[in-house]
Amino acid sequence: MAMRELVCPFCRAPVGRVVVASAPAIAVVAISTMLFACGEPQGGDSGGDSASTETSAGDATQGMSSTSAPTATEGSASTLSDSGVDSSTSELDTDMTAGGFIYGAPDLGGALVECDVFAQDCPADEKCQPWANDGGDTWNRARCSPVQPDASDIGEPCHVEGQPQSGVDDCAFGAFCWVLDAEASTGVCVEQCRGSSSEPECAGTGTCAVIEPMVVAVCAPSCDLEVPSCDGTDVCTPVGDTAYCLPDAAGDG
Repeated sequence: MAMRELVCPFCRAPVGRVVVASAPAIAVVAISTMLFACGEPQGGDSGGDSASTETSAGDATQGMSSTSAPTATEGSASTLSDSGVDSSTSELDTDMTAGGFIYGAPDLGGALVECDVFAQDCPADEKCQPWANDGGDTWNRARCSPVQPDASDIGEPCHVEGQPQSGVDDCAFGAFCWVLDAEASTGVCVEQCRGSSSEPECAGTGTCAVIEPMVVAVCAPSCDLEVPSCDGTDVCTPVGDTAYCLPDAAGDG
């Protein structure tokens, strides 16, 4: 171990003797000091920072959950309360009902037609023909009626069951009884138009006279009102812009 005398660096006066440790001892002390300085403070600082970070994150999370969510919920509840849920629902239901009423099919007091007089789309052994659903003397509906055995052909006499416009007669398929005698419910079988309402057709030489759309459409010869030339008891009768030779009771049927 070496001994040396130290002097004041300013006045050069002796200040006493100091023991100078050997180099290995100094190194051990220095390393121990570094380990102590680098270990504990860093660990303590890291733990402190982590705790501080967790505390900050926890505070932030707690702040968000305690302020944001309740605020949104309260705002929604307030909005619904201000607008009125029951009133809004009631108005929606009313509008939907009104829309159905406006755009729905009109109430005609029963189906206008049960079948298509042109297409003859009734079940087998039935025919589609006009009738009066109100018991009156004017055809206003179409219905399916059974085809009778030994039915009368077009131009032959016929008979109607019940009231004159009941729609149940003994005419063949594709024809119906045009009543001439209301009291006896008798008349003559007339040919019905075929095809469609937009393109009606007649099997014979006649032309389709649509007397009542979707209900009464018969095949008959056209005629001139100024110079009538109808056969037998038929009368030249105007139907729309054209005149046709129809049974004499056309105005009553």
